[in-house]
Amino acid sequence: MPRPSQRTRARKRSSKRLPGGGAAFHYKKEKVGSSRCARCGRVLSGIPKSVQSKMGKLTASQKRIQRIYGGQLCHLCLQYSLKQAVRERIK
Repeated sequence: MPRPSQRTRARKRSSKRLPGGGAAFHYKKEKVGSSRCARCGRVLSGIPKSVQSKMGKLTASQKRIQRIYGGQLCHLCLQYSLKQAVRERIK
């Protein structure tokens, strides 16, 4: 019986032959998606693709970009929102 985390059809399986003549399934790890911009959905550059357990071991400077909204917005959306904020203050 597989572990509860393996009991889903989303996990890729490969059948492996055992020395005694039987067969067993090996479950492959799921691919990790890229971090994306909250506004436009563009892939964020400078942020690693890794699972949460490995992201917890990284330093704060390796997890995100050192600017405001780093890790949430791409540079173009940040530039646009800063321009909008300045235009609102001028009015």
